Amino acid sequence: MEYYLSDKEFMHAAIQGKYLTAEQVARCKQSQKNAPKHKDKMLHELALYHNLMSVEQLDRLYKETRKKNKALAIGNYEIKSILGEGGLGVVYLAKQLSMKRNVALKVLYRKWVQDEEFRKRFLLEARIVGKLSHTNLIQVFDIGYDKGHYYFSMEYVPGSTLEQIINKDDYIPLEKAMDHTLQLLDALNYIWKKNLVHRDIKPSNIIINKEQIAKLGDFGFVKSKMDEQLVQNDDFVLGTPDYMSPEQAMGKNDLDYRSDIYSLGATFYHMITGSAPYDGSESVIIRQHIKAAIPSPLSIRGSIPPGVCQIIEKMMAKEPQDRYQSYENLKRDLVLVKEGSSPKAERLDINKSTIARQDFFGLPAQIYKLEEEIKRLKYREIYYQILIVILCSTLVIILLLAG
Repeated sequence: MEYYLSDKEFMHAAIQGKYLTAEQVARCKQSQKNAPKHKDKMLHELALYHNLMSVEQLDRLYKETRKKNKALAIGNYEIKSILGEGGLGVVYLAKQLSMKRNVALKVLYRKWVQDEEFRKRFLLEARIVGKLSHTNLIQVFDIGYDKGHYYFSMEYVPGSTLEQIINKDDYIPLEKAMDHTLQLLDALNYIWKKNLVHRDIKPSNIIINKEQIAKLGDFGFVKSKMDEQLVQNDDFVLGTPDYMSPEQAMGKNDLDYRSDIYSLGATFYHMITGSAPYDGSESVIIRQHIKAAIPSPLSIRGSIPPGVCQIIEKMMAKEPQDRYQSYENLKRDLVLVKEGSSPKAERLDINKSTIARQDFFGLPAQIYKLEEEIKRLKYREIYYQILIVILCSTLVIILLLAG
């Protein structure tokens, strides 16, 4: 049996196990049938999407099904449970049968298998990360294809993501947060030397193990100068709005390590305050990354030292040239503040940022211009509808008069 349940098997198992009612299953099927964006989704994905089931419940359903049937497997791996889901695929806890060890197995979503762009992106992630080896990076072991599914196996790291820790404890104590940030900075410096930019640094992509070692994973959005020819169109992914740099938010393709510094700063901010720098809808957050000064961490948690705020302000400067320009200088300031000294970085003035002072109509991403264009199209549609009504009414009057 393959690692997933078909829609028919899922319906039977979910109803029989009383995870879903027949009405809830019908709702998922209706959504799958009528909503264009859901037509390629499996029923279990829609159950999660509509909050009818939790990942934990789906995990339990898989386990129960495996006991009743033969083990769920793909390639040389026996699936044990679901660890999480990302933009490109689902990650399972699996046992590598040949090595008799637990691994994290990332499997490309079925809906993306036939999409060349996403398939290339998935394989690019495996190929690039497979060449990396660092204490603070999740190691890739193997890549393969089986029964119509692309997958790669990775180091399994027992622990919790930063996101899970923050959700549980509200925030991360400053000393721990600085330790995590320094470790992540070491990992990023390693990949920057390989001409790579991660582009999706965020709490959910960082695992902290029992020894308090931070591990950065999920290179699905990685930007490689060596592999630009593999993925020709980068416009379909940007990263996560809560942590993306202004240049990333504006759709620029020539990102460098300073974009990662911004995202690391936003992640550091979230760790010590318990909340992301900006709040609102995705479009609002994107605009704020481009134009708005970050709320001072002190306004959220008054015990945060001013030196830490100063470091975050520089990491999250709107202009790349105003951020830290080297790994060494950023690490120097983090260590200084950790030891109770002041950072050497100069304070920044948001009003001096040329990005922040740009008129939105001139932005490469053309956020406001796009919104205005949509409004114009709507008004044009309304205008044509009114015009048609007037013409039809006029025609009816003419016919009546002629009769």
